Amino acid sequence: MAGGTSVLFDWTVVLACARLSTMARLFDNPLSAAQAADQVRAWLEQPGAEIIRPAVDHLHRVAELLTEARTRGNLNDAHLAALSLQARLTQAFSPLVLTPLRRTVRSRVSGSVDRPARSRPSS
Repeated sequence: MAGGTSVLFDWTVVLACARLSTMARLFDNPLSAAQAADQVRAWLEQPGAEIIRPAVDHLHRVAELLTEARTRGNLNDAHLAALSLQARLTQAFSPLVLTPLRRTVRSRVSGSVDRPARSRPSS
């Protein structure tokens, strides 16, 4: 996160990482809940780290993306795609890069969208 670059985090992704990192089914030595929380805290305390909050019309944007991409059931991906459009992101690291939503997001990034509502984690 060096060089003045912002990294936007979404709570669904952050919490999924914390959840997965504590699963004994996945790891021989999973993190404790406290260790997972410490890891998340460390990410969010980095310069440029921000939590992105959905805009007021987020549900409309999600539904629009699902319709436009002609896909079903990709609600988390559509949520992340809507956040990406809201923030005018051209690069996102999420499962959405593997879905039909990828083309939709890329084709719409250059369009007119609102700036994201962002918040810093409180200490």
